[in-house]
Amino acid sequence: MLKSQISRAELDRLTADIEKHANLTILEQGLEYQQKGFVYNTEVLPNRVIVSKVQGERVYDIKIDLDFFGLSECTCGNETFCAHMAATFFYVYAAYAPPDALVRRWKRARQSPNATSGVGETQPRVTAGLQPPKPPSPDAPEQSASAEQWHAFMAAAYDAYAARHGWYRYDPGQYFEGALESIGSHTRWWGAAARKLHAVHAVLFTLRKLHDGYGAQRHIREDSEWKSAAGRLAKKLDEAAAAINISETIASMPDRLEALASFVPAELLAAGQSPVDWRYVYRRVWTSLLGHPPWVEREAERLDRKLADTGLTGTERDALLLARGHMETISGADDRAWSVWNGMSAFHPVDAQFYVDEFARTGRWERLWRWLMRLLAWPERISKPLFQEWCKRGGEAAVRLNHEEEWIRLLASMLPRSYCEYTDFLIRTKRYRQWIDFHLAAEIDVTGMYAADLRAVEAHDPTLAFPLYHHAVERRIAQKNRTAYKESVRLLKKLGELYRQAGRADRFADYMDRLRQRYARLHAFQEELRKGKLV
Repeated sequence: MLKSQISRAELDRLTADIEKHANLTILEQGLEYQQKGFVYNTEVLPNRVIVSKVQGERVYDIKIDLDFFGLSECTCGNETFCAHMAATFFYVYAAYAPPDALVRRWKRARQSPNATSGVGETQPRVTAGLQPPKPPSPDAPEQSASAEQWHAFMAAAYDAYAARHGWYRYDPGQYFEGALESIGSHTRWWGAAARKLHAVHAVLFTLRKLHDGYGAQRHIREDSEWKSAAGRLAKKLDEAAAAINISETIASMPDRLEALASFVPAELLAAGQSPVDWRYVYRRVWTSLLGHPPWVEREAERLDRKLADTGLTGTERDALLLARGHMETISGADDRAWSVWNGMSAFHPVDAQFYVDEFARTGRWERLWRWLMRLLAWPERISKPLFQEWCKRGGEAAVRLNHEEEWIRLLASMLPRSYCEYTDFLIRTKRYRQWIDFHLAAEIDVTGMYAADLRAVEAHDPTLAFPLYHHAVERRIAQKNRTAYKESVRLLKKLGELYRQAGRADRFADYMDRLRQRYARLHAFQEELRKGKLV
C-alpha cells in the first residue's frame, strides 16, 4: 500500500535528507522500534506528509514532510530528528528495501577513516540530531562574503525553491517556513556569529517575499492564514535578533549588520495591504540591531530629506514621521520623539504599544512610567484591550518604583472605566480597607463584586466585609418581596459565617435579635427567616 502512495524519487530524496541530518544512534534506535513492530497507522496524506504512530513510553504522533523535511515533527517534544521519526522512515523504506541494510551502509560510510565532506576536508563526527555531515553547495557564499552576495544567493535559492513547490499546495505558513529553511541551510557550517546574523537577513528576506506574494497570490488563501504566517516569521525575527551579540557583530561584521536596513526601508510603514506588520518589524530591527549612533544619525538624515518632499501623501508622510520619531527614541530623546509625532495627522495609541512592551521587557521602568503617564492622560482614546494591558504594565512599574499611591490616584481618576484595574491593584497591594471603602462609597452590591477579590478580603480580615453584607441585607429587605427576602436570608447566613470566623458569634446573635424586632411586621420576611433556621 505504501509503495503506491510514495514514489521512489520521493523516498530517495527523503533518504538523502535523513542521511544528512540524522545521528547514527538515533537511527539505530529507530530501526529497533521499527523491527519490533512499534510503528502503526502509517499513511501518506495528499499534501505529501507521512503520518504515523509509534509506541514508546506512550504513543507518539509523527509527521514527516516529504517536501519540507525541516517541518517534520514528533509529539515526543524533541526539537531534532528523533528515534520515533526514524522508525516511521524505516517503516516506509521497508516497502522498497531492507532498512537494516541501509543503516549498515550508512554506518560503514561514517566510520570509514577516508570519509570526506567536500574537497580534501575530513567529515566531522555527527553528535546530535540535526547536524549536517555534508558541506553546503559549492555555489553557496562563504560566511565572509558581502551582504549583497548573501542576498543574491538567497534570491537564487528562493527561486529554485519556488520552482519546485507550487503555492496552491501549501498554506502560507508552511510555504514560507520551508522557504526560510531552504535559503539558510548552507550556513550550518559557518561560525556562530555569521550564522546568527545571516538568520536575521534570511527572516527579513522571507518577510519581503511573503509581502510580495500576498500582493500576487492573496486570492488563494484566507487573509488570516497570511497574517498567521507573517506573525510566525515576526516571532522568528525576535528570536534571531535576541541571539546576536551586537557589540561583537558591530566590531566584526559592521557592513553586513547595517545592510539589514535595506530590507525594511521606512517607506514600507505606509504599506496598507500587507499581512506583515512593517511598523513592528522596522522598529524591532532598528531597536535591537541597528542602534549604533552613526547609523541612527544617517537614517534620521535620510528621513529628513524624504520628509522635505512636498509631494508626499498623508499616509506616506505619517509613516516617515513615525520612523523619524523612532530614531529619537533610540537616542533616548522621548520628548523630541513626541514632538515629531505631533506632526502626524493622527498618532494612534496602538503605535505606542511597541515602546510599552520594549521598556517592560528590558526593565526600563522609569521610562515606561513616564510613557504611561502621557498615554493614559486620554483613556477614552484607548481601546479596551490596550487599556487593560497598559494598566497591567503601569501597576507593575508602580510597585517597582514605589509609586503605588500615585498609581492609585490615577486609576481612581479614570473610574468607572478603570474599575477592574483599580480594584485588582488594591487587592494585589493588600489595600483591603481601601477596597471596602470604595465599594461602600460607590454603593456596589456585594453580589456584583469579583468573588476572588471578596474572598481575599474575607480571608485577610472577616470583619472588613461586615458592612458590605449589612448594606446588602438592608437593601433586599427594603424591596419587600419574597424573592428579595430569600436572597437576604442567604446573605445573612454568609454574614453569620464571617462573624463566627472572627470569633464574634455573640455579636451576630444580638444583630439578628434586633433585625427580627425591627421587621416584625414583615411576615413574609419572618417566614423566610424561620425557613432558613435563623430564628
